Amino acid sequence: NCELILDKKTKNLLIRKRVKNGERSVYQWLMDHPDSHLVRILSCDRDGNDLIITEESITGENLEEYMKDKNPDGEEKKRIYLEILDGVDILHHAQPPIIHRDIKASNIMINEENHPVIIDFDAAKTFKGTRNRDTVLIGTEGSAAPEQYGFAESDERTDIYALGVLAKNMFPDKKDFVNKAMAIDPSARFQNIKQMKKAFTSGRTPYSWIPFDPDKKSSITGFILTIVFFLLLTYITDINGLSLYEVMINHFVEFMIFMSLYMLYRKWTPLFKGISWLQSPKLLVRIGGYVFMTI
Repeated sequence: NCELILDKKTKNLLIRKRVKNGERSVYQWLMDHPDSHLVRILSCDRDGNDLIITEESITGENLEEYMKDKNPDGEEKKRIYLEILDGVDILHHAQPPIIHRDIKASNIMINEENHPVIIDFDAAKTFKGTRNRDTVLIGTEGSAAPEQYGFAESDERTDIYALGVLAKNMFPDKKDFVNKAMAIDPSARFQNIKQMKKAFTSGRTPYSWIPFDPDKKSSITGFILTIVFFLLLTYITDINGLSLYEVMINHFVEFMIFMSLYMLYRKWTPLFKGISWLQSPKLLVRIGGYVFMTI
């Protein structure tokens, strides 16, 4: 339910729409924190269970149309995509974080200055971290993350999945980047926009071949302490009646078993990626996969 209206003071065209199941706090935050990456919200009023939203009307075309009509080169597409990431990052740094939940090409307008503007916050919500899953299942088929179908509560990684779908259409050659962004398990995706931007601009997907995050001291420290603990565990194992050589082999094999389990449960990419059971959207299948691999 949308209609164009004329602002009598500024003579600008505005959009007035009725939103069902909308979260008022999202629109209030947008009103209080205007930004060029995000559509400008002018008013938000409640009408029963619905919200009546007035927002700016952006002159231009959506990203889907822009890609078809203008056929931008690679550098222009990269600039636009990075600006989209900046816009989503602004939402994720709100307090509490705002999850758009419907990032797609048709919800990104390219204005007259050729800058992307994120629109349509009808599905957006603030992340509370108190739910086991979303209470309202919403999103667009094809770009919605698995957790939006009731598997878990949407968080920042839900938008990262949708940004991966967007990248898949804009940059078909960035397969590693897309695969990580669109991982079924949220913990296997980029964990924030900063990681995503770093991978996109460097041309490589970080953290795929090492089982810790090199940007976090706590992650590096945890990995080192884990190795020390496993070495200690294998060292104190009582092995009688074996030669020194056999003891060394025993300790090595035992240590590698511990490390394999650690890598499995940390979802180390080279191990995790090749086992389809562990990536299944069905919880029982994933549990069965972990039990089988552990045994």
